[in-house]
Amino acid sequence: MEFSKWNRTWIGLLLGLIFPILAFSIYWLIFQRDVEISQDDVRYLINKEMMMNVFKMCCGVDLILFYFGLNKRMTPFTKGVIGSVLIYALILAYLTFF
Repeated sequence: MEFSKWNRTWIGLLLGLIFPILAFSIYWLIFQRDVEISQDDVRYLINKEMMMNVFKMCCGVDLILFYFGLNKRMTPFTKGVIGSVLIYALILAYLTFF
């Protein structure tokens, strides 16, 4: 299969940002479908260690894309995935310290 049209930095960045959100949504629908999210839950998620666990899961999901990019020798795509992880890290740092 030809992956040259996917070998773009912006595609790696976009998929790296969307894929973890999609995976977390699927996880929430499967395991937490009876639980409603309130404002208190969001505050707990941001202020406690739970945010770090969600971030680890999101970066773990991005590892799948990273491995795929490395395995297919798609360097620009892989750079985009790394960029998305850095964006998630900046968001986490902002939410943690501010």
